[in-house]
Amino acid sequence: MGDDFLYKGIINLYYNFEIVIFLFLFIIITNSLIKLSFNLTFSNFDLRLNLFSIILILLFCVLGFCIYLYNFILNFFETAPSLISYTGNYSVYSFSENFFNLLGFLIVLIGWSLHKTQLTSSRKFLRILIFNLLGILIFTFDWKLLS
Repeated sequence: MGDDFLYKGIINLYYNFEIVIFLFLFIIITNSLIKLSFNLTFSNFDLRLNLFSIILILLFCVLGFCIYLYNFILNFFETAPSLISYTGNYSVYSFSENFFNLLGFLIVLIGWSLHKTQLTSSRKFLRILIFNLLGILIFTFDWKLLS
Protein backbone atom coordinates (compact mmCIF):
# COMPACT_ATOMS: atom_id res chain seq x y z
CA MET A 1 0.00 0.00 0.00
CA GLY A 2 1.91 2.94 -1.28
CA ASP A 3 1.12 6.50 -2.09
CA ASP A 4 -0.55 5.46 -5.34
CA PHE A 5 -3.33 3.68 -3.44
CA LEU A 6 -3.99 6.76 -1.29
CA TYR A 7 -3.87 9.03 -4.31
CA LYS A 8 -6.40 6.95 -6.25
CA GLY A 9 -8.61 6.90 -3.17
CA ILE A 10 -8.59 10.69 -3.00
CA ILE A 11 -9.40 10.91 -6.72
CA ASN A 12 -12.30 8.49 -6.21
CA LEU A 13 -13.46 10.56 -3.23
CA TYR A 14 -13.39 13.64 -5.44
CA TYR A 15 -15.56 12.09 -8.15
CA ASN A 16 -17.99 10.53 -5.66
CA PHE A 17 -18.23 13.90 -3.92
CA GLU A 18 -19.05 15.44 -7.30
CA ILE A 19 -21.98 13.04 -7.70
CA VAL A 20 -23.26 13.95 -4.22
CA ILE A 21 -23.12 17.65 -5.13
CA PHE A 22 -25.05 17.05 -8.36
CA LEU A 23 -27.70 15.20 -6.38
CA PHE A 24 -27.96 18.00 -3.83
CA LEU A 25 -28.23 20.66 -6.52
CA PHE A 26 -30.85 18.60 -8.33
CA ILE A 27 -32.83 18.24 -5.08
CA ILE A 28 -32.61 21.99 -4.47
CA ILE A 29 -33.72 22.79 -8.02
CA THR A 30 -36.70 20.45 -7.87
CA ASN A 31 -37.60 21.66 -4.38
CA SER A 32 -37.51 25.28 -5.52
CA LEU A 33 -39.51 24.49 -8.65
CA ILE A 34 -42.20 22.62 -6.72
CA LYS A 35 -42.50 25.24 -4.00
CA LEU A 36 -42.48 28.05 -6.55
CA SER A 37 -45.23 26.44 -8.61
CA PHE A 38 -47.44 25.72 -5.58
CA ASN A 39 -46.65 29.10 -3.98
CA LEU A 40 -45.44 27.61 -0.68
CA THR A 41 -43.51 29.52 1.97
CA PHE A 42 -39.76 29.46 2.44
CA SER A 43 -39.07 27.22 5.44
CA ASN A 44 -36.09 26.39 7.64
CA PHE A 45 -35.67 23.14 5.70
CA ASP A 46 -35.05 25.11 2.50
CA LEU A 47 -32.57 27.35 4.27
CA ARG A 48 -30.64 24.42 5.72
CA LEU A 49 -30.67 22.50 2.46
CA ASN A 50 -29.23 25.44 0.54
CA LEU A 51 -26.64 26.21 3.18
CA PHE A 52 -25.53 22.58 3.35
CA SER A 53 -25.14 22.45 -0.42
CA ILE A 54 -22.97 25.58 -0.34
CA ILE A 55 -20.76 23.98 2.31
CA LEU A 56 -20.46 20.79 0.24
CA ILE A 57 -19.59 22.74 -2.91
CA LEU A 58 -16.93 24.69 -1.01
CA LEU A 59 -15.37 21.47 0.30
CA PHE A 60 -15.50 20.03 -3.23
CA CYS A 61 -13.67 23.06 -4.64
CA VAL A 62 -11.04 22.92 -1.88
CA LEU A 63 -10.48 19.20 -2.46
CA GLY A 64 -10.10 19.73 -6.22
CA PHE A 65 -7.69 22.61 -5.68
CA CYS A 66 -5.62 20.51 -3.25
CA ILE A 67 -5.38 17.70 -5.81
CA TYR A 68 -4.39 20.19 -8.50
CA LEU A 69 -1.81 21.82 -6.23
CA TYR A 70 -0.40 18.43 -5.22
CA ASN A 71 0.03 17.48 -8.87
CA PHE A 72 1.52 20.86 -9.70
CA ILE A 73 4.12 20.49 -6.93
CA LEU A 74 4.95 16.94 -8.02
CA ASN A 75 5.33 18.15 -11.59
CA PHE A 76 7.54 21.02 -10.45
CA PHE A 77 9.91 18.73 -8.57
CA GLU A 78 9.45 15.93 -11.15
CA THR A 79 9.21 13.24 -8.49
CA ALA A 80 6.27 11.32 -9.91
CA PRO A 81 5.52 12.24 -13.52
CA SER A 82 3.24 9.23 -13.94
CA LEU A 83 0.74 10.69 -11.49
CA ILE A 84 0.69 14.03 -13.23
CA SER A 85 0.34 13.14 -16.86
CA TYR A 86 -3.12 14.10 -18.01
CA THR A 87 -4.77 11.06 -19.54
CA GLY A 88 -8.26 12.42 -19.94
CA ASN A 89 -9.66 10.18 -17.22
CA TYR A 90 -8.89 12.59 -14.42
CA SER A 91 -9.90 16.09 -15.41
CA VAL A 92 -9.17 17.40 -11.92
CA TYR A 93 -5.55 17.80 -13.04
CA SER A 94 -6.42 20.67 -15.33
CA PHE A 95 -6.65 24.25 -14.18
CA SER A 96 -9.75 24.91 -16.24
CA GLU A 97 -11.74 22.21 -14.40
CA ASN A 98 -10.93 23.79 -11.05
CA PHE A 99 -11.59 27.28 -12.37
CA PHE A 100 -15.07 26.37 -13.61
CA ASN A 101 -15.83 24.53 -10.36
CA LEU A 102 -14.95 27.72 -8.51
CA LEU A 103 -17.06 29.74 -10.96
CA GLY A 104 -20.03 27.43 -10.36
CA PHE A 105 -19.54 27.83 -6.61
CA LEU A 106 -19.48 31.62 -6.94
CA ILE A 107 -22.69 31.62 -8.98
CA VAL A 108 -24.47 29.47 -6.38
CA LEU A 109 -23.10 31.78 -3.66
CA ILE A 110 -24.37 34.86 -5.52
CA GLY A 111 -27.80 33.24 -5.72
CA TRP A 112 -27.64 32.57 -1.98
CA SER A 113 -26.77 36.17 -1.17
CA LEU A 114 -29.45 37.51 -3.53
CA HIS A 115 -32.14 35.31 -2.03
CA LYS A 116 -31.38 36.64 1.46
CA THR A 117 -32.36 40.17 0.40
CA GLN A 118 -35.77 39.12 -0.95
CA LEU A 119 -38.87 39.44 1.22
CA THR A 120 -41.34 37.12 -0.51
CA SER A 121 -40.96 33.35 -0.74
CA SER A 122 -41.61 33.21 -4.46
CA ARG A 123 -38.76 35.61 -5.20
CA LYS A 124 -36.45 33.64 -2.89
CA PHE A 125 -37.26 30.38 -4.66
CA LEU A 126 -36.84 32.04 -8.04
CA ARG A 127 -33.34 33.30 -7.16
CA ILE A 128 -32.35 29.93 -5.78
CA LEU A 129 -33.76 28.12 -8.81
CA ILE A 130 -32.04 30.31 -11.39
CA PHE A 131 -28.61 30.46 -9.79
CA ASN A 132 -28.47 26.79 -8.77
CA LEU A 133 -29.54 25.85 -12.30
CA LEU A 134 -26.71 27.97 -13.70
CA GLY A 135 -24.34 26.43 -11.16
CA ILE A 136 -25.24 22.87 -12.09
CA LEU A 137 -24.89 23.71 -15.79
CA ILE A 138 -21.39 25.05 -15.19
CA PHE A 139 -20.47 22.02 -13.06
CA THR A 140 -21.70 19.50 -15.63
CA PHE A 141 -20.63 21.13 -18.89
CA ASP A 142 -17.61 19.55 -20.56
CA TRP A 143 -15.39 22.57 -21.16
CA LYS A 144 -12.91 20.54 -23.22
CA LEU A 145 -15.43 20.64 -26.08
CA LEU A 146 -14.76 24.36 -26.57
CA SER A 147 -11.05 23.92 -27.24
